Amino acid sequence: MVFATVRYGQDQYILINPQCTVINLLDDMRRRCGQTPTICLDLTDQTGLVIDLDAHKTEYADKYLKTHETYVLVEKQVLEEDLLNSEFGSSTADLALVRTPSPAQSIRSTRSQEKPKYNVLLDNIRELLPDYRVRRSNEKRKDASSRPTSRVSDEDGSGRGKSRGGRTMKSVAHAISARKRLKASAH
Repeated sequence: MVFATVRYGQDQYILINPQCTVINLLDDMRRRCGQTPTICLDLTDQTGLVIDLDAHKTEYADKYLKTHETYVLVEKQVLEEDLLNSEFGSSTADLALVRTPSPAQSIRSTRSQEKPKYNVLLDNIRELLPDYRVRRSNEKRKDASSRPTSRVSDEDGSGRGKSRGGRTMKSVAHAISARKRLKASAH
C-alpha cells in the first residue's frame, strides 16, 4: 500500500496517496485539513526541509515524496514586494503577504530567487519536533557540522555516491544511529 502521512493542526494526521499529480494532492490536502482555497500549501520533512511541491504541480507527487514517511504541512507566503520587483523592477514602501501566487507569479518569484516565508501549520512544533527548522534544500542546517562528507563511490566510478533523496547512504546510516542513541539516552 502506497501512502505518506501529513501532520497538521493540533497534532492531527491524514494519510495521503502520493501517486497522483501534485496539484491534485495539494487540493486534496487543502480540503481535508480545512484550509482555505486561497493559501498555497507545501510540505516539509520532519527536520524542516521544504519539499517545494508548488514548483512541480503537473508532475506526480511520488517523485518527491517517499512512501511511509511523515511530513509537516506548511503555508507558503510570498512577499508582494518581491513579486512587484520581479515584474516591474520597482520597489514599494508597503510590504504585504500574497498568500497564493498565480502561476505567472510563481514562475517570476522562482526566477528572482526570492525566499518565500513558510508558516508551519502544526501547532506546538517545538514540543513535537524539537530539532525542526524550516529550510530550503540549498540552505544548510545550523547544527550541521562543517566537515566534508565522504561519499560511497558508485559502481560506475563516477564518484557521485549512492544516494537516497540527495543524501549519501553513509549519512543516512549515521542519522539512523544518531537517532537510536538519542532515543536510548532519553529513556
